[in-house]
Amino acid sequence: MAIPSPQYDRPRARIRFLRPHWARVEAPAGDMLKSCPPITNDAGPLTFSSASRAGLVEFRRGGAILPGGLVDAAACALNAMGYEVDVAPVRWMHYESSPPLPAGTFDEDELQATYAATIENRGRALVIAASLEQQARLLAVICRRFTAREIVAVVANTDEAELLAATMRPLTDRVVSCGMLYDEAGRNELHILSTRSFALPPLCDVVVAMGTKAACSSRVQDLTARYRNCMRFAIVEPSVTTLRPWDRLLGEAMWGPCLLDLTKRSPWPSTVHAALLPAPAYPATRSHCPYEKKLQLLWKNLDRNRQLAATAAALQRREQHCLQAAGIDRLDDVAKPADPASPTLRVAVVVESSLHGRQLQTWLPSWRLVADVAAAGPLGIEAEAHIVTLPVAAAVGLIADVVIYAAGSGDVWIPACGSGGVAGSRMQLVVDMADDGDVELAAEVHRRTRDYAARGWTVHASGGRHQPALSACRPLN
Repeated sequence: MAIPSPQYDRPRARIRFLRPHWARVEAPAGDMLKSCPPITNDAGPLTFSSASRAGLVEFRRGGAILPGGLVDAAACALNAMGYEVDVAPVRWMHYESSPPLPAGTFDEDELQATYAATIENRGRALVIAASLEQQARLLAVICRRFTAREIVAVVANTDEAELLAATMRPLTDRVVSCGMLYDEAGRNELHILSTRSFALPPLCDVVVAMGTKAACSSRVQDLTARYRNCMRFAIVEPSVTTLRPWDRLLGEAMWGPCLLDLTKRSPWPSTVHAALLPAPAYPATRSHCPYEKKLQLLWKNLDRNRQLAATAAALQRREQHCLQAAGIDRLDDVAKPADPASPTLRVAVVVESSLHGRQLQTWLPSWRLVADVAAAGPLGIEAEAHIVTLPVAAAVGLIADVVIYAAGSGDVWIPACGSGGVAGSRMQLVVDMADDGDVELAAEVHRRTRDYAARGWTVHASGGRHQPALSACRPLN
């Protein structure tokens, strides 16, 4: 005859609330719910297996995620199967409402102050930010908030780790390292690791997931969960909203609720203007190779480069009638420097590649070509008369009064190409080229123009609103 086990020898099952209305049955007890007898609810008998097929319960890695309404039923079922059930309540403090975003136009100081107030007295918080520049500045807020603590930031791969390290060094006094390197002088450090090499030092106090992939990594979540007294923050991209509900639920359970979504607030002043210059002449080409077509139609197109360079130089000198071809009579009506007495505007030309940048430099010899993120300052690339490659501008941000988008490709505007964050440094004018030398180029111009209008910008074009003039010379078909 078997002797029943004492109460304290019963296996333990832990049910932990992830959010106020969702809970997780920890492994391995979660798998046992698949074989438990039917439970009775308002709709009649129900098994957890059928609830899983109906999408109410998710079985994952030996555990189960279920709605709060089934917690009591799961606890009773596990208790009947011989488990001692421990239900851990949710930490309600993480779900208090966050401070509202300041009204008005984008101001980086206000944004950082709001984020600092959001994470105050919270051990977990998730925020959605659009650009690497914005994410890095929020990470700098965490570094300033926890000055005496060791911080580990995790990113998707080693390339992103090196890029983030280069971006963070001007923004923080900490020693920034890609790995577990320690400073001999004992200064506070910021360790930036990839998900593959992620590990936590014994004295780690703060973990920050940079990006959606890092925040959703099972390796990162499992290792971080072992450090129960470690503060956790996540700064992710807007793609987090497209995750499966279960994945987002587990992410918010690990890193905290989404308290700020910076993408829902436009960083642009209401007075941004977009000017479409008439299309230039295009050389004849029969090539079907996308790279060859870019070389001939855009990067090495002498007529196009000459027109872009002349416009850039005229804008930088504040020539009032330089945009009449785009339907703008006076430049001061759409763009003015922060200092009204200044004879120049801060102008940046965004190109797709350094090859195109060097081609433009033959017409603008005094302009500086920026093709490396190391040239960025604390606020990004602060342009005066600069030619900036698109990858650099998208990575670290660009501050200019006028941005000439010479890349000629892309369906939408990339926010980092003009997201100046200090007063008086906001982008006022975007100059684009109404390229129509190819069917794909014309379609992308049309989509970009629609995107400009959707952002609330005022679009100017010589052929009428949203109808730029056609080029005088077309390539052979």
